[in-house]
Amino acid sequence: MKKIFWLIVLSVIASEAAAESTDIEERRERVERGLLPSVLLREGPVWTIAERMDHYGVPGLSLAVINDFRIDWARGYGVIESGSELPITTETLFQAASISKPVGAVVALHLVEGGLLDLDGDVNDQLRSWKVPENDYTRDEKVTLRRILTHTAGLTVHGFRGYDVAGGEEVPTIIEVLEGREPANSDPVRVDQVPGTRFSYSGGGYTVMQLLIEDVTGRPLHQLAGEIVFTPLGMTNSSLAKPLPEKLSQKISAGHLRDGKVIEGYWFLPSGSVCCGLWTTPVDLARFAVELQQSLRGESNKMLSPATTAEMFSPHQGENFGLGMGLVGEGDDVYFSHSGGNQGFRCILIAHKDKGYGAVIMTNSDNGGLIYNEILRGIAREYGWQGFLPREYESIEDLIRSYSDLNRENPGNAAVAEGKLNREGYEMMQAGNYQAAIAILSFNVELYPLSANCYDSLAEAYLKKGDRESAIRYYNEALQILDEHPRENARYQNLKDNIQKHLEELQKR
Repeated sequence: MKKIFWLIVLSVIASEAAAESTDIEERRERVERGLLPSVLLREGPVWTIAERMDHYGVPGLSLAVINDFRIDWARGYGVIESGSELPITTETLFQAASISKPVGAVVALHLVEGGLLDLDGDVNDQLRSWKVPENDYTRDEKVTLRRILTHTAGLTVHGFRGYDVAGGEEVPTIIEVLEGREPANSDPVRVDQVPGTRFSYSGGGYTVMQLLIEDVTGRPLHQLAGEIVFTPLGMTNSSLAKPLPEKLSQKISAGHLRDGKVIEGYWFLPSGSVCCGLWTTPVDLARFAVELQQSLRGESNKMLSPATTAEMFSPHQGENFGLGMGLVGEGDDVYFSHSGGNQGFRCILIAHKDKGYGAVIMTNSDNGGLIYNEILRGIAREYGWQGFLPREYESIEDLIRSYSDLNRENPGNAAVAEGKLNREGYEMMQAGNYQAAIAILSFNVELYPLSANCYDSLAEAYLKKGDRESAIRYYNEALQILDEHPRENARYQNLKDNIQKHLEELQKR
């Protein structure tokens, strides 16, 4: 009798597992054919991953989807190098670029918990091999680890181009980078505003943090990341080390510039950079995100205590940024997120703080940022992410009416800002929905009639549509606005040469 009972139990378990597997497979397929633009219209458009990879010229990408505090599924698409037949798999490594920073933040906060680093003290008190140069800005307020993590330390150098070792470029030491001294190709890292006063993204600041960690511990940061983050989480396809361990270097993807040129991933520091040097996979980064989610729930402390993780995800000085991670959303629907972009690679990590879902997408192309947001919106719709998707409109006319109402109620509303409308218009252009693009960009011209950029963008939409006369009209209006309102268009004066070239080409047709 017992034997029959257990056979029934095992049969039920197997049946449930098969049903769950089928459900996940069906969800994956719906995501793969459900990519969405930033402006959601009831009549579409909707695309497949393959269509958008081809449209944007992205040779390869990989993604992992998180649901119910675990990895639901992961898959690779395309090839590791244009012209190659070697496929992207879930074990293919990409450069994570600035998603390296949250990993570095966790290492730093772990050392704070251990009493080795001071979160709020002057970093110069613990730096040994180099000091942040003092100046008038640091007279009363100092550069601290907390301020570095939240990008409020007042430090310069937004990001780093990297070094083409395959092309013969020499990689500078960390001190040469901080001093802006050859062979470094970046400016020196300095304080150019009072620390603690405002947000200013700084890869230079995270390079200071790396030196601080290595000075205090006497060990390279890539070793600490392995012990504190990668090994405890089973992130076996991740490393900050340079050169990469041989078993990992055999699984890396090439990078691709916007024109499709193939490159090897650039180096940043001789032994690896916490600013932008992580090689990893979406599956491994999803493990990292899930651990943070579970820590916030008080269910895990493999990297940090729940209290420290909660502090990591608390907004700093009203900004949408915590200790090493961006924060998106409001109320009960806040997501932690970080994107990354190195030469040849674009990627993003995003996960809900409390509800157990999220995703990681990594691409091997400078064009990857154009596709990963479309994929995220498809995932969000399929998995019911709360507070993530924009409103869906019945038609483009419904959209414009809604924007008109918003502008009438509050002309300063961010939803009708010039830059936002311009981006939405371009996204519709890239989607091939020229009617929607022209409607949005025409509305932008109506709201911002003294902006030459608005006229230039509308002209481009007409040009893409094949309406030569309208393109000529709006290019000419853009030139007229530039000449008649130079002060309002100071940042757009560089458009003039490009507009004139377009007009010359159009006149020849």
